[in-house]
Amino acid sequence: MAIYCFLPSWISLMTRRGYISFPAIIMLLLVSHTTLNTYVPNFALNLIAIAFTSLLSILYARHLSNEYQIALLFYVMSHFVFANYQGGLQNLVFFFVLVFSGKISLVSRFGHPMILAVILVFTSHLLGVATKSVSPITDVALGTISLISYMSIFLVVSSIRLSKKQFGMFLTVTTIMMTIMLLSQLNSRYGLFVTKSPIVGYSPVHHEAGRFFRSMMGASPGTAEFAFMNLVVAISFMSSIRDARLYGVNRMALVYLVFASASVMLLTTNRSTVFLTIAALGLLFIPRLALLSAKTLRTALIMCGLLVFVYSFKTQLGLNYLSDRLLELQMDEVSIDSIESGEAINRGTAFDIGEMTFKRENWLVGYGWSTYNYNRFAWFGSSDHRRQDLHSLYFTLPVHFGWLGSIAFLLIVASPTLSWLTRKRRRISSLQDIGSLSNAFVIVNVLFMINQVKQGFVTSPNYFFIIMFWTGIAVSINTYGLSEN
Repeated sequence: MAIYCFLPSWISLMTRRGYISFPAIIMLLLVSHTTLNTYVPNFALNLIAIAFTSLLSILYARHLSNEYQIALLFYVMSHFVFANYQGGLQNLVFFFVLVFSGKISLVSRFGHPMILAVILVFTSHLLGVATKSVSPITDVALGTISLISYMSIFLVVSSIRLSKKQFGMFLTVTTIMMTIMLLSQLNSRYGLFVTKSPIVGYSPVHHEAGRFFRSMMGASPGTAEFAFMNLVVAISFMSSIRDARLYGVNRMALVYLVFASASVMLLTTNRSTVFLTIAALGLLFIPRLALLSAKTLRTALIMCGLLVFVYSFKTQLGLNYLSDRLLELQMDEVSIDSIESGEAINRGTAFDIGEMTFKRENWLVGYGWSTYNYNRFAWFGSSDHRRQDLHSLYFTLPVHFGWLGSIAFLLIVASPTLSWLTRKRRRISSLQDIGSLSNAFVIVNVLFMINQVKQGFVTSPNYFFIIMFWTGIAVSINTYGLSEN
């Protein structure tokens, strides 16, 4: 029933001229398979395929009506992990769209409030690759292109004044992607469709292990964190926006997004996002308890329905294993010292390695940003280390950008909260109707940065791009509000 209610929104995304089209996206994803040596085991042909994929994307970007549609296109495409070890296929393609499509202007963004932070991050990167990097020139070039894409998507999206319809399109697109992600995780759990295609994201290792189910977007911690973000924003929108039709969104679609996001989050069996969700819902609803309204009561009923749904499908959603993992926590042993050491958050070994990395050098200058293998060399001093990454954003950044570049990078990631504080001082009247939505993005941003103590979004090229897009959306709402047209 819920899917039927928002089918018109899906159809409009497939048919309206100048808007992103999911048949076109499917075609681009199919063509992207030729860039993988899994399907085409020839490096020269893979390079030709990357060039062809970029050409198709440039032509399609020229067909789209504005910068926001192009940003949405790559937001969708970045949910799938292509060329992960080469900087991410969509990061490379987006760079060529920036340069050759003629539809996106970066020059006009030089007045952006965060432009100095972006310049400092990029300068720190260039200084690092010039003085310390051991990466070959090809990997330096790929890393530089990826970094340009990350910073550019943030600058572009955060400086667009979105309309309500455009934000509604973002929610609709997110709902579609969360549906695909849910199917991907269920497939990873049950192994119904075994394939190496990034579109499906099946993981035989995770399927056989029977826990930590990843999705087509990548590893389970990032998938859980992303589902948490969608869950909080969907609940806030559903409980605070008076007329969802002004956004082109059906309320049943929002209810479905809440259930889909919760299901994805639970299927990952990730514990930290459970606590983040409890904290976020408390911050959202406790201030409203004194002002009971029909929307608040309706949302409370939906949340009760969600609990019934989760309990009814607890086995299918992996809730039994998640509850076992939660019971492993010894709350009486949790302290500031145990969190700092990583023992209380299952990061003891990772934090020990991170501290050893800090002590290895002074990190006034980092190694710059490169491809995955050479980023590993920067993290561990060797690309042969048994760990995948440093498991913490705050250990990872100085290794790449040095101390000053890291501070600038964190300012960019925290810019939704910084722009919200500025909005509060300015008291922009046009933002009053979406104040709760703006607050939700800030709550997500603050809790996201807390969660980055135990994981680092920058180590996943596609998730990195998605987070910069989300950061841009939050800054745009806090800065400009949402216009009627």
